[in-house]
Amino acid sequence: MAWNRLLALSFGLLPVAFFWASLADAQSFNCRYAKKPAEVAICQDGNLARLDELMASTYFNVTNNLPPRKASIVKAEQSDFLRERNRCGYNFNCISGSYNDRLRELCDWADMTGQPCY
Repeated sequence: MAWNRLLALSFGLLPVAFFWASLADAQSFNCRYAKKPAEVAICQDGNLARLDELMASTYFNVTNNLPPRKASIVKAEQSDFLRERNRCGYNFNCISGSYNDRLRELCDWADMTGQPCY
């Protein structure tokens, strides 16, 4: 009887585990190591996590399709973006604005390569 309860409980928790696993993978960094307030905010908000993932995939698409010298410029800009984003703290609007600005910049670079932007 106890085995049946354990089995039922395990299957009942399975959807919850999948839900949390999908949230954990929804951003470009591991939320287990998020320490900065902006990172924590991204991990706690699905919309910010999606913006982060979109920015990351666009960033890698752009840097992989540019000549090395231009890719190094985009990488330096990415460091600037991260510093700016982190200055937002927990402010959702500030973080979201930072991501939207960065996505516009990355799309300008994507246009140079002839690649579509998200």
